Order: sequence, then structure tokens, then C-alpha cells
Amino acid sequence: MTNRNDDEFLRWLRDNESEENSEIEKIEDLHNDIIENEEKIESDEDKYEYDLKFEDEKFADDPTNNSKEDGHSEYSYERNNDYINRVYVDKDYVDEQIAKNKSRFSALKILALILTGAILGSFLGPIVQSKFIGPNTTRSNITSQETININSSDEPNIENAVAKKAIPSVVGIHTSFIQSNPFMFGMEKKAEGIGSGVIVSEDGYILTNAHVIGNNPEKISVLFSDNTSAEAEIVYKNTNLDLAVIKVNKTGLPAIEFADSSKVQIGDKAIAIGNPLGFNLQSTLTSGYISGLDRSITMQDGTTMTSLMQTDASINSGNSGGALLNSNGQLIGINTAKAGSTDGIGFAIPSNTSKNIVDQIIEKGSFSQVVLGINGIDLDLYKQYTKNRSIEASKGVYIAEVLKNSSAEKAGLKAGDVITHIDDVEVDSMNKLQQTLITKRVGENGKIKIIRDNKELTLDIIYEGQQANI
Repeated sequence: MTNRNDDEFLRWLRDNESEENSEIEKIEDLHNDIIENEEKIESDEDKYEYDLKFEDEKFADDPTNNSKEDGHSEYSYERNNDYINRVYVDKDYVDEQIAKNKSRFSALKILALILTGAILGSFLGPIVQSKFIGPNTTRSNITSQETININSSDEPNIENAVAKKAIPSVVGIHTSFIQSNPFMFGMEKKAEGIGSGVIVSEDGYILTNAHVIGNNPEKISVLFSDNTSAEAEIVYKNTNLDLAVIKVNKTGLPAIEFADSSKVQIGDKAIAIGNPLGFNLQSTLTSGYISGLDRSITMQDGTTMTSLMQTDASINSGNSGGALLNSNGQLIGINTAKAGSTDGIGFAIPSNTSKNIVDQIIEKGSFSQVVLGINGIDLDLYKQYTKNRSIEASKGVYIAEVLKNSSAEKAGLKAGDVITHIDDVEVDSMNKLQQTLITKRVGENGKIKIIRDNKELTLDIIYEGQQANI
């Protein structure tokens, strides 16, 4: 027994079958017409061949035909020739028409087959779709369901994990200054600065850039990731290295984890966290890669910074002093500068440069910096200014003066020497020399490699120092 829907379906199927049969009959009639036309053309071609034969026989029986020895008179030859030409011209025309008609009818056959397939498809397609797919399912929906496959995962990516681990250790730093205004007859004006910093100890020490602190700030305020704030004081500042350490009176802070920046390679993951463009964008994370190592840049005040990391992680105003992290959320650098108006080129001070400073400050409350006791200049600058070409060395630090009772004098260094290495670290500028000495501790033994009279020498030295000048 069929229900009402089945009865309607059967009636619809019968109606469609009758329409389909009607269309098929039309195609069959068209096909029969083509066959009849082909037979007619073949019949016409046979008729022309018969007429040609009949005319030849008639000409042969003509009593007026007086043949010569070759069986033809001059008149009959001309007449026959004209007739043959006329007959063959007509036959060529007929052959041409036959070929055209055959070509046309062959095309009609192909067209008929195409039309038949289209008609059958138009009737059978809906039946198959409703039978096997369902009457309410569209073709576009079927395609989407077959090709789109979205896989979701609850596992965090690298940036998610680094953000959770490191953002609490990155702070915002706000400084205020009192400056004299030369356009207002010596009257003072108030200025402000905004940057970032990194918590390096749970008892309140924070590492940042020297240029974020500025010169003689009236007030330094630190904004933490939980939106609490505290005032800070300067513990250490070195403008040549662009590093500074400040301290807030708080405990239990989340300190950043240091990585060994000497193991960083080009292509390593680099994630920057800071406050670009102010506190409205606090704790902004940008991600990229280390795109260069040991870079040198000239700052706006004319100082040269060397041994910097280059990254394509976006760094903007306000990111200075913030953290540059590896894929484990460990500190590999302190963001310090952006290359002019370019995008995708930023620089950071390697974490190893600041590690010894931070460790000593956490341990002793202050940093004793190693002082070599020389006045020197980059060798390439010395050659440029003096036109002195007698020194064969291509890079290093030219010693212009050795201070009395300094560690340099005790080690045997002399004016005119060129320092090329501190222990195993190559030195090519005064900035590189200072960065290397920052990693040494007072009282530590070391070796200095120099060029004297174009000969290479290695001297033993005991590093001495004095309290850093803030």
C-alpha cells in the first residue's frame, strides 16, 4: 500500500515519462528525415550517372554521325566534346552539393544525439536527486559539505603560551621632566615620556633603556599588567649601552626568565611585548623572527650601538625597554630602537649584555663596572682622521692614552696599541669593547690581544673597576 505522497510521485513520474516519450519521438522523426534526404541525394547521383550513359549511347547511334578513320567526324568530335564538358561540369556541381549535404546532415546527427541526452538528463536528474539525495538539499550545500573540513584544537600556539608566561613580567614606564623653554625667556615646562620595562627580580628591580628614563626625571611611575602602579628610583644607567635599572618598593613580582643570547640564530622565533604608542595599547604582543645579528646603528644623539639583534617583530615608539623573547618565553633582548620609518626592522640589546649588570645589582644592590683605564677610538675612524696608513690591522680600538695605575697600565698596554680581542671576543669598536667589559667582574682574570708595531701580542690582565656613575 502506498501513501498519498507515493501516489503523487507515481503520477508525476508517469507525466514526465509521457513528456519524455514525446520528445524522443520528435528526435526519431528528425533522424528519419535525415535518412530520407541522404537516400534522395544518392538517388540523384545515380540518375546523373544514368543520364550520362544514355547520352553516350544516343550519340553512338546517331545516323548523322559520319566517322573518319578514328570513328568521329570533325563535327561530331566538337559536339561530343562540348556535351562531355557540359555533363562533367554539372556532375562536379552535383558532387559538391552531395558533399555539403552529407556534412550538414552529419552535424544534424550529432546535434540530435546531444539534444536527446540533454532531454533525458533534465527528466532523470531531479528523479535521481530526490531519490538518493533528498528533495530539500541543494547542489552547493552538498559541495560545501564534501570539501570543507575545519579542525579545531584546544592546544595553545607559541604566541599564546609566551603571552601567558611573559606579559605579567612586562611593565609600562611613565617619566615626567621639568625642562627650560628657550622660547619663553627661561621659563620651565613639563615634559613626559612613555616606555616599557622588564621585571628581573621579585623584589622590584626592573630593566629598561637609558633613553626611557631620560635625564634627571622628576618622577618615574611604573604600571603593572594588573593595572596597579608604583613609583620607582634609578639604580643604574649607562647611556652608551642604553641600559638602565630602576627599583620599585614591591615584592612577590613575576620575574622574567633569562636566555643565553649567544645561542640565538637568524631565523629563530622572536616575540616582542611592550606598550607601543602609550598605555592605551599596554602589553601588546608582536611576533616575528630574528632577521640579523651583530648589527650596528647610529642613534639620534650620534652614539653608535653595536652587537644588536635585528628582528622583524613590530617595534614602535613605547616598545623601548620592553622584552624580546624566544619561543620558550625567555628574555633574549631588550627592545631599543626602530630603523627610521621602515617597517619590519627593529633592534634589541642582547640579554647577555645586561645579565651581569642585573645579577650584580640583585646580589649587591649596585653594579661595579670594570674600567680598563684607556682613552681610545675606533681604528677605522682614527685612520680616517689622521690619514695614518702604517697600521696594518683593519679593525679594533686604537689606544690614544693609558691612564696611570689602571688595569690597562698594569697589564702592559701602551699608547699606539690596537686592541683586537678581549678574551675570545673580537673587538672592532669602543662600543663593542664596553659591551664586552660589562660582562666581566671586578677582580676577574682575563687576556687581551693587541697589535703593536704590526705584530700580534697577548697580555694577561686583572680587571679592576669603580662604582658606576649615575
